[in-house]
Amino acid sequence: MKSTNFSKAILIAIAVTVPILLSIRWGHLEIGLALCFGAFWSSPSDVSGNFRHKKYGILFSAVLVMLVSFIGGYLKFETWLLIPVLGLLTFAIAFISVYGFRASLISFSGLLALVLSFAHESKELEIYEYALLIGAGGLWYLLLAVLWYRINPKAQTEELLGETYRLTAEFLETRGKLVGPKKDRLELQSHLYEIQSKLIEHHETLREILLLSRKSSGRSSYQAKRLLIFVELIDMLETAIANPVNYDKMDALFGDHPEFIESFQNLIFEMASQLRTIAEVGTDHSKFPKILNWANVLKRFNWK
Repeated sequence: MKSTNFSKAILIAIAVTVPILLSIRWGHLEIGLALCFGAFWSSPSDVSGNFRHKKYGILFSAVLVMLVSFIGGYLKFETWLLIPVLGLLTFAIAFISVYGFRASLISFSGLLALVLSFAHESKELEIYEYALLIGAGGLWYLLLAVLWYRINPKAQTEELLGETYRLTAEFLETRGKLVGPKKDRLELQSHLYEIQSKLIEHHETLREILLLSRKSSGRSSYQAKRLLIFVELIDMLETAIANPVNYDKMDALFGDHPEFIESFQNLIFEMASQLRTIAEVGTDHSKFPKILNWANVLKRFNWK
């Protein structure tokens, strides 16, 4: 319930239901529906990332669905003319998706608005009025998104960092399991590559949030600390990737000394456990993992 996905669901619910309820109360249901559609079609572009990009994404979605609804409402041509015009319009909207993930969601909103423009026929409103109200609905959702960000600006960063902690812990844990004499190494390696791919995606999102926010809003103690943590998490992944392990050779070298393998695994598992604990406690420093456990693990490396 603390996730950004849950808060986004609450925002969409408010953005959709409030215009409907007010329009029923005042007897103008079609106005409420138009505002509802505009807010709903603008919401897909509200994804994790830099807040400035998020604002522009929602605004561009609102403008796009407004224009598409306006054009779609006047597409009353003969079939022989409608098909090529519709094809060109669909291609132009779909082509927006080549500019990235957020752009693909904006493109999806535009295509959805184009399809529904043929299904909805307004009786009270003119086509241009209906299109303008759809744009106003997108601005209504943008207002809610901005207000929520002002109330809780750190939520997205903390959630992404927590998820990156967990994925890094799972990545290290999987590497630790691969060190042991396992028969299912192919399955573990496949799982390792999957985690690595997710980690890289999270790193890209965090890089966008932390670096671009620092560039646009200046330095802050909070951002500087999170940036240092982010750099360390990247170093952990890059160090692991840059030092691949030849597991067959390791089995041959340490076959007669399994205690060495166990010591390596205990060290890796303790690192993963501490990362998971940090992810769970968040910013509560009193619940951070104790150094004593870490010291006990390091004492076991007293090899002769």
